[in-house]
Parts: sequence; structure tokens; C-alpha cells
Amino acid sequence: MPFVKIHIPSSIELSPREKIVKEVREALVNTIDIKFNHGHVVIYDSPVPSRCVHESRNNSFVIVEIIMFPGRSADMKEKLFHNLTEIIKNHTGLKGEDILITIIESERDNWAKGGIGLSKIDLGY
Repeated sequence: MPFVKIHIPSSIELSPREKIVKEVREALVNTIDIKFNHGHVVIYDSPVPSRCVHESRNNSFVIVEIIMFPGRSADMKEKLFHNLTEIIKNHTGLKGEDILITIIESERDNWAKGGIGLSKIDLGY
């Protein structure tokens, strides 16, 4: 049940954003072995003037936060990092060094759906 937040500059057009969220969803299913009907991907938009990095860096950077249950291998995570970086590079023209990805692992008892803790719901995995 991963939740992916993609923080992207508002200068990126709408059409590539639609492709990014769809392809990131597919990458989750194919790379970290989640069910096809699990996982959420959301793009958060921020105006370039609301972003700040050192002047030597690109202010149009992208940050990807993936919150998911623990248990994936280091190899799976590396493949996911690579696949997501390629998807974002292909649709934004950014360099890989301007795409930052983090995985935050959170136990099932820290999640809820419909007011019920996910540790009490059979998700099928």
C-alpha cells in the first residue's frame, strides 16, 4: 500500500504530469511487487519562487517521497530508484542529479483505512 508524493515545480506542464503518475504507478506494481489495485501516486505542485536550493543547483528539482510497509529488499529499492528517476527524466528533461527519492518505511499499525488500522485488515499480503 505505498503512497508516493512527487513534489514538482509548477513549470512542468500538465500532460507530462499525467504520464508521470501513470508510469510511476506501473513501476510500483512491476518493481516492488504490489497488487495492481494498491498504491497511490500524487503530484504536489510548487511555484519555482517557493523553492530554494544553493545557487549551484537547479531550482526545478523534483523530490519523490515513498511511504510504504517495510520488507522490500535493497535490490528492489535500487530498481525502484532507477525506474522512477528514468520516468521523471524522460518527462521533465531534468538530470538525474536533480531528482531526489526517499523511501520512508512505516509499519502497518501506523496506517488506517476507513478508520480501521491496516494491521487489522487482510490486504492479501
